[in-house]
Amino acid sequence: MDSDERAIDPGSPRAAAEYLIRLRPIVGDATGVRRALLHSFRELADDVRRGGPMIAERAAAIGAERIGVFRALRDQLDGLATPSSCSAAHMTLGRWLNRLIDCCEVLRTVGTTGDVAELGRARSLLAEAQEYARGFNDEHTALVDEIRDLVDDATRRMRLPLR
Repeated sequence: MDSDERAIDPGSPRAAAEYLIRLRPIVGDATGVRRALLHSFRELADDVRRGGPMIAERAAAIGAERIGVFRALRDQLDGLATPSSCSAAHMTLGRWLNRLIDCCEVLRTVGTTGDVAELGRARSLLAEAQEYARGFNDEHTALVDEIRDLVDDATRRMRLPLR
């Protein structure tokens, strides 16, 4: 860490902006993996409706393939220093990742137990995750808007003539 990073007030808008920048790759990676999970889950649900073979095995593979990535992303999120102004967004994003991890665990359990009815529970966890994603998006938008307003105010003050 260089001296500029240490000098930033953790409660400042700059700290919040830097936090959001560090958050961007985590959110991007998680969104991509979630998209792949949803695609695989939809295909699995179609196979269940058609009575396709090896449903439990495929469910286990889908969960196992993605759970490690979601856990690693959660660890990255937990490793970020969170300014107080970003704590609600941070917590909501963590809950989103937790629901995706829970979904993957349920899918792996389906593979172990063969209980295909548990796919309904996985679907419910995905729905919960979607709600947390909406909440995070709202929090993120509010933070970005607040930072933009502060930057605009500071820019206007810099342009005022000195008396």
